[in-house]
Amino acid sequence: MSGIVTFLPSGKQVQTKDGQTLLDAAISAGLRVDAPCGGQGTCGKCVVEVLEGAVLGTQRACRTAAEGKMTVMLPQQGKTEVLCAGENLGGKLTETSVRAIKVHTEPCSFGENRSDWSRFCASASAQLGIKEEKIPFKLSESRKLFGLLEKTEGNPWAVFCENRLLELCGSQTRPLTAAFDIGTTTVVCYLLDARTGKQLAAQDMLNPQTAYGADVVSRALYALNENMQPLTDCVRSAMNELIEKTTALAGADKEQIYRVAVAGNTCMHHLFAAIPPASLVSAPYYAAVNDAFCMTAQQSGLSVNPNAEVWMLPNLAGFVGADTCAVMLAVGFDQIEDLTLVVDIGTNGEMVLGNKQKRVACSTAAGPALEGAKIRFGMRAAPGAIDRVWIEGDRLCVRTIDRAPAKGICGSGLIDAVACLVKLGVVQKNGRFAKKMPESLAGRFIEFEGGKAFLLTDPSDSANSTPICITQKDIREIQLAKGAISAGVRLMCDTMGVQVDGIRQVLLAGAFGSYIDPDNACIIGLLPPELNGKITAVGNAAGEGAKLVSLSETQLERCAKIAGETRFLELATHPNFQNMFIHQLDF
Repeated sequence: MSGIVTFLPSGKQVQTKDGQTLLDAAISAGLRVDAPCGGQGTCGKCVVEVLEGAVLGTQRACRTAAEGKMTVMLPQQGKTEVLCAGENLGGKLTETSVRAIKVHTEPCSFGENRSDWSRFCASASAQLGIKEEKIPFKLSESRKLFGLLEKTEGNPWAVFCENRLLELCGSQTRPLTAAFDIGTTTVVCYLLDARTGKQLAAQDMLNPQTAYGADVVSRALYALNENMQPLTDCVRSAMNELIEKTTALAGADKEQIYRVAVAGNTCMHHLFAAIPPASLVSAPYYAAVNDAFCMTAQQSGLSVNPNAEVWMLPNLAGFVGADTCAVMLAVGFDQIEDLTLVVDIGTNGEMVLGNKQKRVACSTAAGPALEGAKIRFGMRAAPGAIDRVWIEGDRLCVRTIDRAPAKGICGSGLIDAVACLVKLGVVQKNGRFAKKMPESLAGRFIEFEGGKAFLLTDPSDSANSTPICITQKDIREIQLAKGAISAGVRLMCDTMGVQVDGIRQVLLAGAFGSYIDPDNACIIGLLPPELNGKITAVGNAAGEGAKLVSLSETQLERCAKIAGETRFLELATHPNFQNMFIHQLDF
């Protein structure tokens, strides 16, 4: 039975088809709905309020038929805390590749047979410091050349990337570049001045693919079993929205963007480039494309200059993607002497151990729990999320983002909370709740949904109307996540023939790594305790690496070289992983 659904507060209406759910209808209307389980009905987080229809009240969008006339209120999504800033630790820019030059082209003399193109190239090559024959012929621009030579009296402007002519212009232009970090959860865009490398603007947003699942496997399966095009279209649409925002902030035109660099995990890389992710969902789990490659603006679907080059950074493996390669470039792994561990914990957890001589990388499926997808009151870092938990005397204290009433708990708060419960003896070494609680906390140990839970929010605090608790299942999810990451670190050390305490520095990349408390991460064993005191947050290093590649061809080549010289360690088939993982589950 078809129908018409009106979604509030946007007021968008959509004509539905037989068999569609409210989640399907919202996606078709271009609305962003959080569905961590990809509409499988298992997470209970795609809740909406049905104001008019056959069923009323709070409903799960993925399990409610879109039939007849319905009015549905979608939950208001506050601004998610997304980390744009990073620390450029080793990839200092020494040159830029995109530049605009004024090319004085000698007029053709009587009896001379040199073409406009040949004379233009002769002059341009002299200014660029290259041989004339190194400039590839470009038919689209050669068609414009005669008219521009007349219009500019032989002095057209030309935008080059290294030796490649991108566009001929009638007047001076300021070329720009853009860099994207496509995360499973968020998308970040940076706009840069191609000549100076200066960042002009940065904007971010939630990745709209979250409507198809919280993790890469859910999205890859949707793309294969249903249709890949919606996932490709929605992330490209988000990127174009960010291009509009950044150029508006910079007072620029998107036609000035001549080079784009895109980093993301392997699945995000494939879905953006419209490469079927079939190889990622079954053993031996490998990338369809590892090498860096270039797309035209039209092929990429990005609203930039039609002549722009859109460069995809290289992948390393099926679940160690271009974002990790960008991180390695940004921290300058090819220049580091000391044994260094880089950890980027997002929806997936990628790690690299080594130095400039040799490196090994691996990936662990840890993020969905740490980003809230598998946690009963888990949520993203948005207003109302508990992001800090600490002990003050005999009291447990919490802080929420923007000091708003508590709605749930995000990853950094989750790590703090579990660490506090371990320190207080509320959670035992094996992860079980203790049978006996400290007297000051006895009132927080409650029965919840048929099991035991620990209440984080103070029941006497009327400002927090929603009781936020940590369940026994939540503790188990944290154990699985931290066990996988810690096991990965130790197996990389075994592979390199080093001890964990031999690691000289740990660099935490990404938003999660920047906001978690390193001491608490070591207390619960998310990172081996031997590493405490050696940990530094480096911000969005993947974005920093993408920025370098957008500005410089040399940095792209350097990124590819670092990736090619890094060994991949497949944990899933490692003979010792299961035993190591089990040993790392205890707190």
